[in-house]
Amino acid sequence: MPVQSNRAESWVDISMILDHEMGVWPGDPNVEITPVRQIRNGAPYNLSSISMSLHSGTHLDAPRHFIETGLSVDRAPLDLLIGPAQVIELTGGEPVTPLMFQKCRIGACKRLILKTNTVGLPAAGKFNRDYRYITPEAGQYLVEKEIGLVGIDSPSIGPIEPDAYDVHRSLLDAGIWILEGLDLSMITPGMYDLICLPMKIRDGDGAPARVVLRRR
Repeated sequence: MPVQSNRAESWVDISMILDHEMGVWPGDPNVEITPVRQIRNGAPYNLSSISMSLHSGTHLDAPRHFIETGLSVDRAPLDLLIGPAQVIELTGGEPVTPLMFQKCRIGACKRLILKTNTVGLPAAGKFNRDYRYITPEAGQYLVEKEIGLVGIDSPSIGPIEPDAYDVHRSLLDAGIWILEGLDLSMITPGMYDLICLPMKIRDGDGAPARVVLRRR
């Protein structure tokens, strides 16, 4: 449910819900949420533990994800994670190319959110390899546009390994932070206010994030 605000537009949560049934990237550990103490079993309080990859569900990729000396997620610049963002919708089912970006008329905004209308991590726990991603050439286009943060509703900005590595490295090496696993089902193209708050994990190569949008 959107968080109410004093403005005409309300905040919309575009984060995925974390649970033990959600799909994860092939080879990554499953999300496990385990009750440690339960009131119904006689404990005075409820307490749970969680075990998961830092790249499960909606998450932020830090440069350190693919660059050994890159910035870790606890050093993510807040002035980049909070501010105006442009949402564009990319129709079709093929990989995203520079020509598709050109048709969407990307503005001068530093934060770009890509709505591809594909779902790669269904709740049934099965991984859909047919998600949409951007080509290396499209990645270079974003570098040349001096984008600072790019988000996508796919589980990854790049294809299944090993080709995924090239897209990630080119973006992260250029200082572009990557936000993956967004739920954009309720979002239409346009300009928004963005708040992205990843967990502050020391030396983390990424982190789960709560992300919200509000139309400007």
